Amino acid sequence: MKKTITLLFVLLISNFVFSQKPLSTDTSKQFEETVIKHFIDSGAYKHSYYHPEWRKNFDSAIALLPNKAFLYQQQAMPLYKRHKYEAGKPYLDKAVELNKQEYLPYRGFMNCIFRKNYHDAIVDFKEANRLWGNGYVMDHEYNFYMALSYLQINQFDSAKILLQHCINSEREKNGEKYVHQLNYFYLAITEYEMENLNEAVNTMDSCLQKYPDFSDAQYYKAMWLSKLDKKYDPQPLLHEAYSNSRDGYSITEDNTFYEIYPYQITDRIMKMSLKEK
Repeated sequence: MKKTITLLFVLLISNFVFSQKPLSTDTSKQFEETVIKHFIDSGAYKHSYYHPEWRKNFDSAIALLPNKAFLYQQQAMPLYKRHKYEAGKPYLDKAVELNKQEYLPYRGFMNCIFRKNYHDAIVDFKEANRLWGNGYVMDHEYNFYMALSYLQINQFDSAKILLQHCINSEREKNGEKYVHQLNYFYLAITEYEMENLNEAVNTMDSCLQKYPDFSDAQYYKAMWLSKLDKKYDPQPLLHEAYSNSRDGYSITEDNTFYEIYPYQITDRIMKMSLKEK
């Protein structure tokens, strides 16, 4: 591999020397395409995220294209997915340095969901909002992840305002049908944390209207109803929630494969709340 890198450097330098001109845009683009094809398309992407060849190929590509932000992000991503946050952070920081608009919101997402560094996530999303307005990353508004971050540091008023904004924004753009269930789920959680129990149950009902088998939402609703009414028996709904959880009806975000989302209920916790029928 080192020989290949050297050869690519030699070809590039030879082009420069013999032409006695600065490299043209076309030549630079051709070199970039050659590097990407060799080390990424025919190299790293032939292996899994976790294979050593992924890392080696991206390191080689970065050595040749040190200003290509995408390469740093792709090197960071599998490290985060293996919970190696400190190893991945310098790569992701470099990606943001090189292409802020593309990767600042992505870093905010990674800070929120992966690193659980909520203050850093808030800083990133505030900056993204200031520069470009409230955009989307990983299928949700910036404000959604900022709300989760505030929820996780117990700043419930800020979380509630932002989640309500997400609901209103999605409703105005596309109608109620397209408001994401997690906006209601986390707003219900926020209402509960603020001791607005009736409002929490009503909001969780809005979530369950969109996703009737949502086990986490069923679990919380059952527990909250038992607090509101001492005569209420939560066990039927808890058993249904446990069954749905075992069938995979939990938070549907792709990255739950790698990380537990805030307030997500594990099967083990759910089972502890059950009584034998």
